[in-house]
Amino acid sequence: METIAEFDGSREDAGRRLAETARSYKSGRRERHRRIYRYLGGDAYYVYVQGAVFTHEMVLRAAELVWNSDSEPRQ
Repeated sequence: METIAEFDGSREDAGRRLAETARSYKSGRRERHRRIYRYLGGDAYYVYVQGAVFTHEMVLRAAELVWNSDSEPRQ
């Protein structure tokens, strides 16, 4: 798993950014065809990229940070 982007914004903003990322994220391989499927609920996409030699599949999901230990005061 890897983090592609972090930002502050509303749930709607996150949905728009996630959809745009599913369309535009480059895996580093030469691409011939891309298919994008949205999971029910809209918080995740399955992206199938067909290249000249290889295929690449990925799932992109939105996640909300609910707690961060770095924000706790140190003792």
